[in-house]
Amino acid sequence: MNREIKKLFRDNTITFVLFDMDRTLVDTHTYFQEEMTNSILHTVSKIFPTKPLKKQLKITKEIVDIANKIYEQQKYPILVDTLSKLALSQYIKEKKVKINKKEVYKVLKSSYKEFYLTSPQPFPYTIEAIHKIKTFNIPIGVYSHAQKQWTNVKVEKIRNEYFKKYGEDIKIPFFTTNITDLKDKEGWIKAGKYHKTDPKRTLVVGDSLTADIYAAIDAGYKYLVYLSHTNKSVEVEQRAHAKIFVTKNLATVFN
Repeated sequence: MNREIKKLFRDNTITFVLFDMDRTLVDTHTYFQEEMTNSILHTVSKIFPTKPLKKQLKITKEIVDIANKIYEQQKYPILVDTLSKLALSQYIKEKKVKINKKEVYKVLKSSYKEFYLTSPQPFPYTIEAIHKIKTFNIPIGVYSHAQKQWTNVKVEKIRNEYFKKYGEDIKIPFFTTNITDLKDKEGWIKAGKYHKTDPKRTLVVGDSLTADIYAAIDAGYKYLVYLSHTNKSVEVEQRAHAKIFVTKNLATVFN
């Protein structure tokens, strides 16, 4: 465990750990990419049934690449079926492909019927990290920029995995901001009030510098962990009256 954070825990300086959810506790990116690729490939096979699989896979990759570019330009999360439809529409328009849009989009949408009923897998080190925090008798909570129902599915997945590994329950209360709103300063203030925690004695853990780290600092949080998901050196904008720990993932800070 990071020595400075361990000292903050032991000194009772930190009394609560507030996690972001996606790409912090669960591997949403991998889940999103795999499910989107499978659904688009299924749809492409309906549009181009006579083309060989190799060609269908090539078309699928092109559409997924379009979808990822659209996603990167968004300030808000976007539903996976909506994103896929936008990407497919752009591809069809660019390639001048004639399709029965009503039928094709129906096939695409139906392929995602289980998407938001299923949780991405927790990262390999998530459960152990939560357990390490619990050994200090420090409660945890989640603040996620996602649908409340889907966040609950993820929380229950983590709780179930925790019970399997340690044979005991873990409380994980969560607060969400609707995907049509920004995860910003006001959201972090509301999250702190919901969890009834003092921002100056809360450790925030997230993977987005803008939506998690800087927004939380603006909301008055003092201690923060930025998960970079890379081995490369990452520079962050240090802010007055705040301490930002930069690390690759939960394993490199809590385990």
